[in-house]
Amino acid sequence: MCIRDSTNAGLELADDNSGDFRFHVQMILSFIAGSTATGLINPHAKPYELGPHYGPTFLLGAVLLIIASIVAEEHPTSKAYYYLAAATNGLQNAMSSTYSANLIRSTHLTGTSTDIGIILGQVIRGNNKDLWKLYVLLGLATCFFLGSFTSFFAVREWAQWTLIFNSALFTTIGLGCIVFVSWQHNVSLLQAATGNWTWEVIIEHLKEWLAKFATDGQVNSSAFLEEMFDIIDHTGCGFIDQASLLRAMLQAGVSCCEECVLKLIKSADENGDGKISREEWRKAVASDHGITTDIATMNIQIVCDYCDHKRCREGHCPNRRPADHTCPSIGTGEP
Repeated sequence: MCIRDSTNAGLELADDNSGDFRFHVQMILSFIAGSTATGLINPHAKPYELGPHYGPTFLLGAVLLIIASIVAEEHPTSKAYYYLAAATNGLQNAMSSTYSANLIRSTHLTGTSTDIGIILGQVIRGNNKDLWKLYVLLGLATCFFLGSFTSFFAVREWAQWTLIFNSALFTTIGLGCIVFVSWQHNVSLLQAATGNWTWEVIIEHLKEWLAKFATDGQVNSSAFLEEMFDIIDHTGCGFIDQASLLRAMLQAGVSCCEECVLKLIKSADENGDGKISREEWRKAVASDHGITTDIATMNIQIVCDYCDHKRCREGHCPNRRPADHTCPSIGTGEP
């Protein structure tokens, strides 16, 4: 789209047609505005990782398309609905490019056609490494063609209201993303849509993880939380930073993006040093969120892979076999 508008803008400027020149420039700026919105909503997106903000971004695109359809109906001579549709295209293209590491460009076929040609040449010469990309790109090109073919009849039948069908598709994809993130991270739909994991959610997952190593006996909640702090602080440095919390969450089966982990750190970091001290940990997890006795009735023993070496030397490693076994970390000479 931007290639066409850039070309037309240059032609109209050369022909001294200022009105059409402004129109094409505004279309380009609208496309960029949509892409910018995607970047603002997804500031730390990673390729091939469906984060919590993809769903709301698609829903924003759905809203823009509905507004464009209404504007086209109420003000048919206005060009505002063009700009709204262009912004939606920019938003959609930015999302697909971000997720696929620029493999998928959903609003134009120039780059796609170029990539198809490149990969075909490589395959002919015996390099099949990117053959899977060729299948993806051919599927994308086919869908692009089918969308254009279908839109001809849809526009002829429903005119501007055709955008409602696009909006419904955006809404379906957006809600699908939210439901998937909710299922993947075992959080509520609201948390999946906002990306605001709470300490309750993280503690619940850590509790389930630690339950694998629980034995008979009881400890009070304070002791349980101290034990949990020590497990997350696997280096024994006396605080929890973003990396150590993310590590523990991944080990507990919580797939969480760095942005969400940073939010958790900030919510408990009272002195603003970017780390959670033991005292800040107690307040964030115990005082503010009321850890109850149902998670305090576990006498946690720590496997050597997750604990600091000193605890292994003290005999708390459940992997220690009678007589002939020592913790694997003891023989390394590490502290």
